[in-house]
Amino acid sequence: MKDGFRSLSCSGSSGFSVSSSRTHPPDNLPQALKIMGELDISALREAFRTLLRRRDVLRTAFFSSLEGELFQCVLCDVDINLTIRDVSSLPTFERELETATIAFEEARKIFDLERPPLLRLTLLCLGPGEHMLILVMHHIITDGWSMSILFKELSQSYFKELSQSYERLAAGQEPCARSKGDGRLTQ
Repeated sequence: MKDGFRSLSCSGSSGFSVSSSRTHPPDNLPQALKIMGELDISALREAFRTLLRRRDVLRTAFFSSLEGELFQCVLCDVDINLTIRDVSSLPTFERELETATIAFEEARKIFDLERPPLLRLTLLCLGPGEHMLILVMHHIITDGWSMSILFKELSQSYFKELSQSYERLAAGQEPCARSKGDGRLTQ
């Protein structure tokens, strides 16, 4: 169902109360991916947009009625924000400390279940050809097994976007912004 409300069954509610629509950090599932090599940030951003279009759960908002019944609504159009932070100028120890601090802070931020996506992205530029992608999702839309599927789809979408970017470049169109390296994604 697109842009419509659907009631959640008791088994589908997963024990989440949406009365305040705010959640607690333990409901968050953070993941960090180290990316070694060239990274096409535009292709990465578009790969996430592709996932948003493909996966309804990434565009789902959760509401509760005055009686406490839970509802979900899958929105047609949701965009994702990719926050980019450059910590490459810091000395090694400070860079590692700052990376850990940012990852911790992102994992602790709460989600508003009424405002999808229940997914947050931060890309840290660590140095030439070295990045860290911090992805935080709310547990209501994912679990560990689903995260592995998401990463596989993200990788496929990224390389498809990268291929299309090179095709645009070969056709004389504007290339996408890149940073140096080979673009391997590692967990």
